[in-house]
Amino acid sequence: MAKKEKSKEVAVKYEVTPPTGDINELLKIAVRTGANVETLERLFDLRERYRSEMAKERFLEDFSRLQAEMPEVVKDKLVRNKDGTPRYKYASLGNILKTIKPYLEKYGFSISFKAENKESGVKVTAILMHRDGHSEQSSFEVPIDPEAKMSETQKYGSALTYAKRYSLTSLLGINAEDDDDATGDEEVVIEELF
Repeated sequence: MAKKEKSKEVAVKYEVTPPTGDINELLKIAVRTGANVETLERLFDLRERYRSEMAKERFLEDFSRLQAEMPEVVKDKLVRNKDGTPRYKYASLGNILKTIKPYLEKYGFSISFKAENKESGVKVTAILMHRDGHSEQSSFEVPIDPEAKMSETQKYGSALTYAKRYSLTSLLGINAEDDDDATGDEEVVIEELF
């Protein structure tokens, strides 16, 4: 009986090669010819590795197109010194997401975030998922400043937003440019003051 199973396995491996090279067709042939469970498991594993490699390849192709087309994000928020003079500008998370959303949709990407509470702060992981199943991620950890003049909830929210922004820009390779149309009437933003 062992010889019979082995000959079926050999038939699947060597005698029947689908002209398309489609792994699903190999699986169908293996089932039709009565291949043993071990052979089927190896074919399923092969199919999953193939799908994973193809998904990664399409991810990289679309990611390359995404980066080539994505515009720079405008620094839309101004942080002032205590005396009211401009200190620096940055691109808010909302502005980043608004800017990149059409490009993500065009190339089949979506973004999600995973937050973890740490001993002294928060760690956020930005996850870039592609329609074909491959994903990449980038993490950023931010300490929570106990001296910041905010409620505990505001401190946490500020650190969370900051970590989201930095993990996302790192993941996508986003650069921000200064907003030449700024009026100078922007308000101080709590997010950056911890």
